Amino acid sequence: MSLVDENTAILMKFVAEGKDLSYVRLIDFSHLFPDLVSANRFAAEAEAKGFEIAVNPSHSPEGTWDVTASKVMLPSADAITESEARLSALAELHQGYADGWGFLNT
Repeated sequence: MSLVDENTAILMKFVAEGKDLSYVRLIDFSHLFPDLVSANRFAAEAEAKGFEIAVNPSHSPEGTWDVTASKVMLPSADAITESEARLSALAELHQGYADGWGFLNT
């Protein structure tokens, strides 16, 4: 199953749960980093690409850092997949990795 297929399935689940996906909303993309320096470097680059950023310590015992990159968009599988792929590649450049997406703040 491709990433776009996975995202389509997730969105269909949201629709089945009664969520209205016909309007733009804030979509949050979560990423984990081994240290604050890496997290902040990713955050600065993602912000320059138009994402709103929140950097917080994660709840894991390893002491990792969570960076949420958020953007207002229509929740379509194609748009989410494109943003997810761009952010994931950027995270990897800074020793991080993607940790999912959702409508965390709405």
